[in-house]
Order: sequence, then C-alpha cells, then structure tokens
Amino acid sequence: MGQAAAAYYARHDPFADFVTAPELTQVFGELLGAWAVAVWRTMDTPRLRLVEAGPGRGTLIADALRLIGRVAPDAATAIDLHLIETSPRLRDLQRAAIAAVRPGLAPVWHECLDTVPPGPMVLLANEFLDALAVRQWVRRDGGWQERCVASGRVVETACEPDG
Repeated sequence: MGQAAAAYYARHDPFADFVTAPELTQVFGELLGAWAVAVWRTMDTPRLRLVEAGPGRGTLIADALRLIGRVAPDAATAIDLHLIETSPRLRDLQRAAIAAVRPGLAPVWHECLDTVPPGPMVLLANEFLDALAVRQWVRRDGGWQERCVASGRVVETACEPDG
C-alpha cells in the first residue's frame, strides 16, 4: 500500500478528492488532544509518545498540539512526536503545520509503525485504518467465497480462506 499511496500522493492533490473531519473543524483534533492527555495521565510514563499514522496535511496533529499546549503545559513539554508517513510531499505539509503551532518541536517521521520506538504510546489514526486493504469472506451454500471489488462492482469468488 505504501508504494501505491506514495505514487498517488506524489502525482495528485489528494485533498482535491476528499475532505476528512480535521479539515472541517479544529474541534476534532482538539478533542483527540484532550483525550491523549487524559490517557497519558493514566500511563506510568514520564514522556508522552504521541504517534499519528497517516497524518495527511498535519491538521489533526496541529490542532491536538495547539490544545495540549494551551491546557496541559506539562503534557506539551513531555511530547515525543512520531508521524508515520511515506510521502515526502505530505511530510513537508506536516512539518509546516506543526511548526506553526509548536515551533521547535521536532517530529520523527517513520515509513511504518515497526520503526516507532517500543513502549507506551498514544496512537492516532483517523483515516489511516480506512485505507488499509482487507480481505473479506462470506459463507454461501456451504462454501466460502471471497468478496471484493472488481471492475467497479462487488463480486464473490469461490475459495477457502487463508489460515
């Protein structure tokens, strides 16, 4: 998926194709920022490892950081920010959005979750999980069929699920 996403985002303006909740109102990111602080305060860790997968333009994380800085200065100074993003173009947008609300905060970018340091974290993934490829099976007439989209329509093909 990373290769397909990188190719798409490298050649297109994905924000001309769709709008996500953080782009409509800052309230969404602020609520997640408040939630992140509440969760962090229940964790037994001095640092708030805040991770966002698929941060897009950086709007959600910028809104969360703005709120955290305003209402929870202790959490704001404890943040270690990690962003999972493969697109250099989007990383530039994220860098600018973060710098506008938290100058000096140095996010660390990752190609995948595997390279985020292990340990307690608060993970945000607004639209990321929606974009992951999944396989779906349905049971029909005593056998399994895989359901997928092909040529713009839903089709089912007889098969046995893996595993």
